[in-house]
Amino acid sequence: MELYQIKYLLAVATYGSFSLAAEKLFISQSSISSAVLSLEKEFNLEIFERTYKGAILTREGEELLSDLFKLSKHIDLLQDKYTAYNVNKKRLAISSQHHVGAIDPLLELINAIEEPINYRFYEESTDIIIDNIKSGYSDIGVIFINEKTKKVLIRELNKKQLIFDNLIDKKPHIYLNKNNPLSKKDYIYYNDLEELTLITYDTNIYNSSIYTSIVSKNKEISTLQINDRAVAYSILDSSNNHYILGSGILSKSEINNGIVALPIMDSDLISVGYIYNNCIKQSELIKRYIIEYKKIL
Repeated sequence: MELYQIKYLLAVATYGSFSLAAEKLFISQSSISSAVLSLEKEFNLEIFERTYKGAILTREGEELLSDLFKLSKHIDLLQDKYTAYNVNKKRLAISSQHHVGAIDPLLELINAIEEPINYRFYEESTDIIIDNIKSGYSDIGVIFINEKTKKVLIRELNKKQLIFDNLIDKKPHIYLNKNNPLSKKDYIYYNDLEELTLITYDTNIYNSSIYTSIVSKNKEISTLQINDRAVAYSILDSSNNHYILGSGILSKSEINNGIVALPIMDSDLISVGYIYNNCIKQSELIKRYIIEYKKIL
């Protein structure tokens, strides 16, 4: 198994298509197909089911890709750590869920600090954020978790010597376009959402919704999975029948995109905070970021 084969596999899994993965990587589709087929023969398993709709991961493929994704993160970390340009350069790497307002504090620091800094910002699912912090790929991970699964998450973090610092407990919010009739309300209840479709972010095989899912009183709800924030905003802009769940901490970008947030009054509380590695001393940059983030809570 070669590093380029890992890269190709992850691309196909991410885009769900051999042709689209080839387009994104600027290589021929035959090169990707050949690399995947070679690995399937090497491991004696079928990684993708080829259908007219695209490439779908098999159960064995999901397990393999989960391991290879973690390996890829470690490789990226090593390359970053030992590249000559970065050896003596300070860095601030943030992993974040969607819709927790984590980008604005980072932009404030970038504007305020004049010295060269290697800044990084990733929007990921919770399990990838945890892995990023544990591996050192990111310095802190900004997340929200629901009350029912908080103990489960804390237990998992303790096993990895990670800490969750709870900054605020609040009601979860729905995100709507400002032109949606519901946006005129000050708050909503689950009954207001019964006929609407929830937009969720498709994290492929790296799904960690157990920590953040907010169940509507055990009622079945319609969902639409996507993998791009811009697509979500476009859907909200063109349809009054969709909504997103988030922390209610709106970023400047979301406000500029005409997004409003309304609290769900009959929902359990969520906890907003950040994950960090208890074995690594927090840098001054991390401390400054946390101070900036607290300002918007």
